[in-house]
Amino acid sequence: MKKISGFLITLAIAAFSVTAASASNYPPGYMNQSAVAVSLSPGPVVLAEVNTMLSGYKYVIGYTPKGILAGKADHVNAYVKVHYKLIPLNGGNANSMTAERQIKLKPEWNGIGYISGELSQYTNYGTDGLIFLPSQALTYNTLEIEKIELAFNVNGQWDSNYGLNYVIYTETLRRLGTKFKSGYTSSAIAVDTWSFIVTKMRE
Repeated sequence: MKKISGFLITLAIAAFSVTAASASNYPPGYMNQSAVAVSLSPGPVVLAEVNTMLSGYKYVIGYTPKGILAGKADHVNAYVKVHYKLIPLNGGNANSMTAERQIKLKPEWNGIGYISGELSQYTNYGTDGLIFLPSQALTYNTLEIEKIELAFNVNGQWDSNYGLNYVIYTETLRRLGTKFKSGYTSSAIAVDTWSFIVTKMRE
């Protein structure tokens, strides 16, 4: 009996996947990631939320050249405070919580201010998420981010909206923010999505 090569198996699986997607009657690009971004006015802040479809929500924080800290150092530190709820799947009372962290924003390579890398909505390991959650937390709950507060500092100098922090409500972001549909299906933020975010920082 002849062995079937790995290449032929891979080819068969790929063909089956395409056929299954076509048979599902989903429109073309259904699995392509989408994004929404808002720039605060007045203020130097851009916040983008990206639905990757494959690996959940990702976030990007931008600090534009309009900010008073721009050009004062090779990076800007962002203080991030996230207000969120864990909503029990069994219909119990939601628990409101906050999470805080510092994120280093590095120069955007086109020179349009400073930008974070992609930040997962949450993580249960490492520091790549806005929120740290134990793995069992989402076994029994869904996560809902309500608002994000931002302030920035460089060498002891702060840009914090006169001490009130820059505040973005998730509901406002999704309702009034500029929307974008990527041409790509990707678990990481796609190239055209990054371009959309940078364009928002230029405004």
